Amino acid sequence: MSSNQDLLVHPKYRPDIDGIRAIAILSVIAFHAFPEWFPGGFIGVDIFFVISGFLISTIIIGSLNSESFSFTNFYVRRIRRIFPALLIVLIAAMVLGWFYLLADEYAHLGKHTASAAGFVVNFALWGESGYFDTASETKPLLHLWSLGIEEQFYIIFPLILWAAYRVRINLLLVTAVLTLVSFGLNIAETNPVADFYSPLTRFWELMVGAMLAAFSSGRIKHYQHLSAAGVVLIAAALVLLSKQNTFPGWWALLPVLGAAFLIAAGPKSAINLVVLSNPTLVWIGLISYPLYLWHWVLLSFARIVEVATPALEIRAMIVMVSFLLAWLTWRFIEQPLRVGVSRIKTISLVIAMVIVGSSGYLAYWSDGYPWRSNQVEYQTFEPQFAHWDYKKNETCTKDYTKDQLSFLIFCVANSDSPELILFGDSHANHLYPGLLHAYGDGTGVLSVGNGTPLDGVHVRFDKPTDHPWINGDKSYDLVLHRILTSKTIKTVIYAAHWEGPIHGRFVLEEHRLRVGDVHLSRNGMAEDNKAIFKLGFEKTLETLLDSGKNVVVVIDTPEVMVNPRKCLRDLKSETLCSFSKKSVMDRQEYSRAFIAEMKAKYPQIKVFDPVPIVCPTDDVA
Repeated sequence: MSSNQDLLVHPKYRPDIDGIRAIAILSVIAFHAFPEWFPGGFIGVDIFFVISGFLISTIIIGSLNSESFSFTNFYVRRIRRIFPALLIVLIAAMVLGWFYLLADEYAHLGKHTASAAGFVVNFALWGESGYFDTASETKPLLHLWSLGIEEQFYIIFPLILWAAYRVRINLLLVTAVLTLVSFGLNIAETNPVADFYSPLTRFWELMVGAMLAAFSSGRIKHYQHLSAAGVVLIAAALVLLSKQNTFPGWWALLPVLGAAFLIAAGPKSAINLVVLSNPTLVWIGLISYPLYLWHWVLLSFARIVEVATPALEIRAMIVMVSFLLAWLTWRFIEQPLRVGVSRIKTISLVIAMVIVGSSGYLAYWSDGYPWRSNQVEYQTFEPQFAHWDYKKNETCTKDYTKDQLSFLIFCVANSDSPELILFGDSHANHLYPGLLHAYGDGTGVLSVGNGTPLDGVHVRFDKPTDHPWINGDKSYDLVLHRILTSKTIKTVIYAAHWEGPIHGRFVLEEHRLRVGDVHLSRNGMAEDNKAIFKLGFEKTLETLLDSGKNVVVVIDTPEVMVNPRKCLRDLKSETLCSFSKKSVMDRQEYSRAFIAEMKAKYPQIKVFDPVPIVCPTDDVA
């Protein structure tokens, strides 16, 4: 090592790379702000990965070759590059959250702030994914998953390059092998959430840039054809991809190779020189990091406050404000802190990040500070509904294996010999405490199940999800077998959320955004949801009646047609906290007519209608 360890070898500045950065950030912003127009814009993050891998690896390899590499200086420069803008945005998010978020939302934000400060937010998001996960659009720090992966890469990769250099192993060979391993893991991973958030399945994107750095070793040639190929690949990714594609997988090769080709083409190839080095694109590229940080935070808070996708003009205004904040952050925060070498600046940034991360964790630990002035008004309501104590108990679970229980979202009983069973999904399970109250200890009640209880019916969603209904057919078989073989069960209460499967859509937008449309198939045949519902429903009724059971069919409980969170933000608002009884009856028109048809055909069944009880007047308050 050289004694001159105060400097790292930097590559010659290339304005065209800032132009590529601009393409990346504009793609991401377009996707986040206007997803209906730019469904493939999320690939901008993959372009960023390649750029980052190329630039940072060029610096490391150049420093190793000149015997001037220093781990201390490398990480100091990373801190001074990443921390300033990130700190400001994290603080801003916590301040905005203080005024606009409900207690559980603020606790969630605190958790993500602490994770972001430790650059592990991708792991936090990975662990949260699923049916009970908050819709991604309402997570203000969701976009920091990519920053977590990038920084995890820079903790590991410099050590690998340094070790390889010390033992005289070819750096290009090492990088190529690691790239292939990571890409192989990406292809082999069957869990789409893990594939998206895992650093092991994402590192290859940064290492493609690193391979380019190792291959060129600072000697950039000019390949005109590569720039054209790069544009075509990136354009193809923008046009062909959407959230419906399993990503990254093979599809990620389009933006990754496209970005690599543009970089490899060199700064003097026609497209790079004329288009990508355009001053406007270069300027956008220079502020791309704070722009990436700001835009999603603002868009997410707008969605939270609106409890829906904001109007087009609001989203456009947020984009403009994001550009302004990004420039101010770059000009007055990033640039001053990056000039000169000062231990005090670096230490201060680290201390500040520890404080911000600790503040986030404290908000999480304190359950979002429910004593805040804007939270007190609904505190008398929230405790009643914050917890559900009727999901599982040992009286029920002891009768099932571990694998079987994985298909059962709820399994509760008050007796080893139940006389009455709730057969259905969560809309059946929510009747359990009322039945316990009504019967006391005199009648054994069992509530066990998962998905829509329709014979032979499988539920599929547009988007990858672990919504309980996707295992509903497995749950159905288990519960039906229990009913048919039980000598004690005399009465079956047949209840479920009928309207979602019938109409193929959930009422609330945030639920629709999470899973998309609902598709039913029966015995492998995909037909109209309503036709499949009728077949599965009647076949189930016939089976239960043929077994000699008493059957009570429950018309669905009214779906809440206002967003509960929006109501909680203004409990006095009749507009936000009420909906018409007519809207309930209109949505239930099909199921009601069919259940009436079943009652006429099978007069021995009983029908319970909760709507007149829940909605005794014309309006639901």
